[in-house]
Order: sequence, then structure tokens, then C-alpha cells
Amino acid sequence: MRSCLCAILLLLTTLPAVADTLAIKLFASEFPPLQYPGPDGDAQGYVHQFLQEALQRTQQQLGTDVTFKADPLSFLPLKRALLNVQTTPNSLLLSVARTPDREQDMLWVAVVSPYDIWLYRKRSTQPKPTDILALRGKGYRIGVQDGSNVQEWLLKQGIGQSPDNTVLDPVPQNALNLGKAVMGRIDFFAHPDISLGLRAREQRVDARQLEPVFRLDALSTPLWLAANKQTDPRLIGALRQQLQQMAQQGRLDALQKAWHDAQP
Repeated sequence: MRSCLCAILLLLTTLPAVADTLAIKLFASEFPPLQYPGPDGDAQGYVHQFLQEALQRTQQQLGTDVTFKADPLSFLPLKRALLNVQTTPNSLLLSVARTPDREQDMLWVAVVSPYDIWLYRKRSTQPKPTDILALRGKGYRIGVQDGSNVQEWLLKQGIGQSPDNTVLDPVPQNALNLGKAVMGRIDFFAHPDISLGLRAREQRVDARQLEPVFRLDALSTPLWLAANKQTDPRLIGALRQQLQQMAQQGRLDALQKAWHDAQP
């Protein structure tokens, strides 16, 4: 009996260890067409699809050394999504601007989308300001998404801070600013050009009532996939490799073009 037991123990110690399965949390703010909930609540969007394909390829690359299962994408207000990815090991945040203030808070995995952002206002016959400094001291009210890089940047430009009398009016979702502008409750708001028309339809706003003022060049930089700093480095390395390789092969451009071609 004792020899049999010893043989079993010896066999168990020589068996290969079974790798633990990592539970990967996915966070994002709603940002059509990059990522957004569809009619059934499931995540859609070209960045979401790009990431899902990259995760499949990453698992194939890692094999049994590292196994993982990604949870469905959780949509949160941007400020909360940023907090969640900073405090949740093995978590990813989709389509976030890489700013100096955020640089040390997360790992930056790869670029996942181009990004052009413009200042908009209700259509008017009044002359347009030509740059952000022209807004100072006029008592304007500017709608911003709470916790966004736009809010951070405006404050750094001295907009909305004493002695400037501009008011920054934060909202949890940037889409709310379209209706506020049309109703005259704010004078300006910043918004990505790629999703303005879609957001206007969602908010039942006539996009023809809005007009671009000028491009915010300092903020028109690519969006990134970010990760919690305690995320498994093997996963980060393989995922970064797959995302970059897929982008070089034209997959991201193809997904973005397919979305544009499908629009009415």
C-alpha cells in the first residue's frame, strides 16, 4: 500500500502544471463607431472587433503557457473607466488618449484608432474664433466630458481658471453637449469628427445646426489600448505584438473602412 501511494505521489509531481486561466476585464467609455453597445447590449464597433481578433491571435501565440478569458466589455463613464483600469489587475481600457498626466498610471499597449477632435458650436453668422486663446476672457461656457483629456488640456491652457472667466461645464457623456449647444446652454464643445453625425442622430439633434470652429491639433493624436500596470507581462507582450502586426497588415484600416461604407 505504501509503495503504491509513493508511486502515485511521484506520478503527480512529474505531471506538467496546469496554467491558471487569467480573467481579463475590459473597460471603455461609449464611443461610436469605435466601441458601443448594440441593440441587444453586446459590444460593437471597429476597435472592439480589432481587439477581439487580436486577443484570439494572442491566445494562439501563447498556447498553454498563459491562458486567459476576457470578460464582456463593460461600458462606463470615462472618469470611472480610467479609475477601474488603474485599480484592477489584468484589465484593459479601449480607445483612450495618451496624455502626460496619464503616462505613469497605466501601461500603453498599442495604438487602436486615429483621432481628430474639433471645437464645435451652434451654427452662427458670428465670426469664428481662430484658436483656443481667442476664447479667454469672453465669459464663454464650454461643455466638456468629465475627466477627459479635453478638460485636462483646457485647464492647462488657463481656460476656466482664475483670472479667466470661462466656465467649463462637465457632463458624464460628451454626447449630451450636442443638445446643450443647440439649446444655447453652452457656447462650445469639443467632439471627434468621426462620430458627430452618429451622436447627433442618437441625441435627436439636427447636425446641420452645429458647425466646426477649429481643429484641436494638440489633442488630435491616436487613441491607445491601455492596461493595468499589474497585468501579466506575457499577455501584454504578445497582445502588443499582435495588435501592431495586424495594424501593419491593414486590418484596422479595413475595419474602419467597412464601418464607413455601411453608413447611410
